[in-house]
Amino acid sequence: ACLVSASLVTPLVMSHVATPPGVLWVSWFMAHFMGMAMVATFTVCALQPGVGVFGRAGMRVEYALCLALLLVSCYAVFWQVHFPLLYLPLLPLMFLVWRQGLSGMMGGVLLLAATSGIAAAQHSGPFALLEHETPLVLMMCWQSYVAAACALAYSTSVAMASRRKLERELQGSELRYRQLAA
Repeated sequence: ACLVSASLVTPLVMSHVATPPGVLWVSWFMAHFMGMAMVATFTVCALQPGVGVFGRAGMRVEYALCLALLLVSCYAVFWQVHFPLLYLPLLPLMFLVWRQGLSGMMGGVLLLAATSGIAAAQHSGPFALLEHETPLVLMMCWQSYVAAACALAYSTSVAMASRRKLERELQGSELRYRQLAA
């Protein structure tokens, strides 16, 4: 769908903007691909049984505190202009995913995408180090950053969910073995 829409829209938009067709096609494709990838991922995660969009039941205060930690790190990174510390918010994002699973992945990536997107749009934070870049290049750098964070968080949350499921199965198997032994 992203390939088709980019291919259909590029000739139509070329008459209205002075952007080279290749750049226009890539920017349209990336914007729609990122949107579809994030919305599809979040929809699949939100529909999973036991996954709360606002944190797991009984852990919502911890969820809010982990989000606050991520927000503080995003503020520290995206509102300073001297150091390229883009990796720093990934640490609290991974902590959030480790503690909250898919719920943490959804909230954390959305928060990270919003704060880094504002910084990219305002040409602040590490994006200010790209001094003479066009808004298109800044947008593509932001999209790449969010894509990497989303892939990291999603793969970690899936691995953690798989590990938790294996632990439950092992506990059930151990319980059955103990009952048979008794």
